[in-house]
Amino acid sequence: MNDRVEVRMRTTHSTLSPSTQLSSSLESHWNVHLQQEALRILIQASLVLAVAMLFGLAIDSLLMDDPVSFGVAMIALPLQATLCVGCAVCLRYWPFARRHPNWVGGAFGTLFTMLIGYSMGELGGMDRPFFYVVYSLPCVGLGVPGTLRTRIALTLVPLGGFLLAFFGMHPEHLVISHAYVAWVHLIFMTIALVFFGHVHHKKSYELFLLRNAAVEESHALAQDKAELAEEVETQTRNFVAVTDRAERVRIEERIDLARILHDDMGQLIVSARAGIHNLEKTAYGDGNMPLKGLRSIVE
Repeated sequence: MNDRVEVRMRTTHSTLSPSTQLSSSLESHWNVHLQQEALRILIQASLVLAVAMLFGLAIDSLLMDDPVSFGVAMIALPLQATLCVGCAVCLRYWPFARRHPNWVGGAFGTLFTMLIGYSMGELGGMDRPFFYVVYSLPCVGLGVPGTLRTRIALTLVPLGGFLLAFFGMHPEHLVISHAYVAWVHLIFMTIALVFFGHVHHKKSYELFLLRNAAVEESHALAQDKAELAEEVETQTRNFVAVTDRAERVRIEERIDLARILHDDMGQLIVSARAGIHNLEKTAYGDGNMPLKGLRSIVE
């Protein structure tokens, strides 16, 4: 038992090491975990963005006075909400999307950011407050689980789609003064969020290993507990059996001893009576008094 526990402890410590190569079954489990997490996060993000687009459409309908801006909002926001709902539906029901959620979500996200780039370009370009929504785009790669290569792709492709739509439809925005400030902020935020997303992914990996090791340890402890309970039950049955056998042996010994005493002592007493009687007759006659005491003891 102790050897098995020691071996299991060494196996657990080796499993917790981040540098340990995953076994085939554990790697498959990890990939399924990443896929399920990506599905959950992307579906939730799509639905939240759809609600946000519809809420923005309602606010613009009430507060926006510029007919040009209002027209752009009436085109872009419903399309963006439709894309978000379509993304959530595909991720929920399309088997290919469920197998490759990051790439399908990235494709819908690129179309979504291109619509944002188009609408931001129409609403005034980099000198308007609306442009600063682009700083939130690198956050997409922060929470989506995946490898570093996947995270970089999911961050740069939608961001590139935004910039292509923004400057492709309105190249005059490239010559705005102090544009480098926006570029520096955007590059810095992209690198920082990709880095923090990768750190989060590594911590998730270590947490997965810890959880998996805890589950395996729990199963091993449950097995040891069952084996110990079975062993205790077996030892208890053996002890009861030995106790019962000892009691039966003791009773049998008492019976044998009583039978021996009864048989042997009975014969001795009968022999003693006969011997005394013969002694009386031969030595002293029938009326001899000295042997009466000895006869009373035997009788």
